[in-house]
Amino acid sequence: MDGPDPDGGNAALAGAERWLAEWTSSANARADATRQLAERVRELTGEASALDGAVRVTVAGDGRVVDLQLAERAGRHPMADVGRAVLVAMRAAQATLLDQVRAAAEDTVGVDSAEGQAVTASFARRFPRADLPADGR
Repeated sequence: MDGPDPDGGNAALAGAERWLAEWTSSANARADATRQLAERVRELTGEASALDGAVRVTVAGDGRVVDLQLAERAGRHPMADVGRAVLVAMRAAQATLLDQVRAAAEDTVGVDSAEGQAVTASFARRFPRADLPADGR
């Protein structure tokens, strides 16, 4: 029969405390990196133009249109073409966010981490590459 642990279990306890401290530190670091990623994504903007530059759209990091500029020469085009060009430029501007999000994820949480994959997959689903021609037709 084994007797009591001569060191009173202190070595096992110390090992468990070390493991817990390392795990806590790692979890805190991941949380900080995830907060940094969220902040970077909030600060992103994407821009694109269509109809030979007559239409320019800027979107925020969440994909919302925050600026739409129509050059005077846009008025020389049929309004249906201008409307399509606005959509083309908006989608193209949104699609630029994906590369920026990937870069932000790589710099913060790592693009291959669960957090990085989740954020980039979300942007890829929400803002796929523009599928309309650049001229808006």
